[in-house]
Amino acid sequence: GIGSRSESPVAWSAGLGVVPAFFDKLELKGNYFSGKRVPTYNEYYYSSLFSGGELDPEKFNGFEAGIVVKRPVPFIDEARASYYSITTNDKIIWVPSIIGLQIPRNVSKIESRGVDLSIEASDPGTGLSIAVAYSYLDARNISPFGSADGSDGKQLIYTPNDRVNTSLRWEYEALKVIIDHRFTGVSWFTSDNNPVYYLGANNVIDLHFSWSLTFMKSANTLALSVFNLFNENYKVIQSYPMPLRTVVVSLTTKI
Repeated sequence: GIGSRSESPVAWSAGLGVVPAFFDKLELKGNYFSGKRVPTYNEYYYSSLFSGGELDPEKFNGFEAGIVVKRPVPFIDEARASYYSITTNDKIIWVPSIIGLQIPRNVSKIESRGVDLSIEASDPGTGLSIAVAYSYLDARNISPFGSADGSDGKQLIYTPNDRVNTSLRWEYEALKVIIDHRFTGVSWFTSDNNPVYYLGANNVIDLHFSWSLTFMKSANTLALSVFNLFNENYKVIQSYPMPLRTVVVSLTTKI
């Protein structure tokens, strides 16, 4: 009863990968792409209910280039580095409203540039392995809504520049222990990036234990997970606190 629309998006991508004959552990990659993302059911109807106009589809194009090095030295399984640049028209973001709700709206033009770095290492003799990934994202509005908007050239709301994900794993026979760490940098919840209205950086650690055993010809896994181990009080969206320490116990059986 709110309305209807018809979209026929077309997307394309063209990439190339090169492995030098003199060093087959190295791979060079490049990719150009273009596409369109139509609003989700949730985005479309929230926009229709709580704002004057309906959402337009996102239209984006860009490129990415990177390198992958496999087994460059002992204990290092893989190292990756990539750079990307994306221009998005009518990007859909959720913004705070005066009644405390987050409402989706279009931003006319966004330029996003970022770097992704990752490395994986392991020691088969001890069962230890580690993966570390760092992401830097600069996503800026280059089309202010009006002369008094103040968002021109500013970072998108709820979009931190820096993220770090680390996973440390130990496996011994049927026992597995995993420690996951996520660092999220500072972000803003006003389009002018007013330093008074920000969401602070946070560190969240999850701990997982699992034990696998065979019982009566069935494969069983008993697992214990402690999410947000140190009870970090943090938010990724204004007025929506994330869960504090949570413990989950599970038993999975495959017959």
